[in-house]
Amino acid sequence: MICNAEHQVDYLRRTLGETPAPVSVVHNGIDLAPCRKTRAAWRAELGISESTIVVTMVANFRPEKDHSTLLYAWRKVLAAIPHGQARPHLLLAGAHMQSYNAARDLAGNLGLLDSISFLGQVQDISGLLAASDIGVLTSTHEGLSNAILEYMASGLPVVATDLPGNREALGDAPQQPFCKPGDSDSLTTQLQILLYDPDLRQALGARNRQRASAEFSIDSMCKKTVAIIGDLLDTVSASACKHQRALL
Repeated sequence: MICNAEHQVDYLRRTLGETPAPVSVVHNGIDLAPCRKTRAAWRAELGISESTIVVTMVANFRPEKDHSTLLYAWRKVLAAIPHGQARPHLLLAGAHMQSYNAARDLAGNLGLLDSISFLGQVQDISGLLAASDIGVLTSTHEGLSNAILEYMASGLPVVATDLPGNREALGDAPQQPFCKPGDSDSLTTQLQILLYDPDLRQALGARNRQRASAEFSIDSMCKKTVAIIGDLLDTVSASACKHQRALL
């Protein structure tokens, strides 16, 4: 059995019990496609200046992605921006599923539509993330998020909910900002830390890119999978030889 996250192994053991079968963990590998549009082209198309800090969440509009907590936090972030200072912009990319209408209505009711772009499904994820400065994920439940791995591979700092899979992806560096699931105040605080600290954004982004390359590359995923298959074949071969000798 192969799982893509350590915490999923724990979940399987809790729900299904122990198994005599060997269980291995192979993390997902991320290989971002080349950008179709440059950072400048993306921003020009969206009417966003180069000096504006862009926060992006890539998540289909499903209830467990919890866009509403992000929207409440975003209102608090904007309310705290000093008068005369440029306001950040929020990009929401993802398929319009069960919670889209509610999220769109909430953004309108909170007076946020001038600071948010609803992008729908985006094919050029690499270009979108190149145009961004911070990645965010507010899921209340998550395995090992490909969105977070894409943020990391793009060299973005990330604010994510404090869930086992998110910690497994991002690591436990003291400066890594995690927020409590469903807590807009916690999310606001962590977003503000990155919004106001460009040096921290750069340091965390560089760390994330390095971690993605080392731990979540396609090459690493393939090597680990091949090694597991090889070990199993060796075990089967040894067992077959032992059985044959016993017959002789």
